[in-house]
Amino acid sequence: MTNNSVDTYLREGQGCNGIVYFEQDESWGSMYPKTTNNIARIKVVIYDSYGGRHSIKDRIHKVTIEAAKKVCETFGETRESVLNSDRS
Repeated sequence: MTNNSVDTYLREGQGCNGIVYFEQDESWGSMYPKTTNNIARIKVVIYDSYGGRHSIKDRIHKVTIEAAKKVCETFGETRESVLNSDRS
């Protein structure tokens, strides 16, 4: 999908820096992320393969889809692409 040639499968003790983004269905009302000065507060929770739970709270800048597509032209299309490939 991303034409990424870097092996990012992480084995125990390995690390990797990168960018991750999450797609979801549209939100509205109280389920829509609130922003202040174009900054949203987020919480990411990860459950590892050992049953551990890791979480972090942070702030991220809100950007337009056009700005994100300057970095990755297929940004925002992953979810639809996966759903469409499942239907094939």
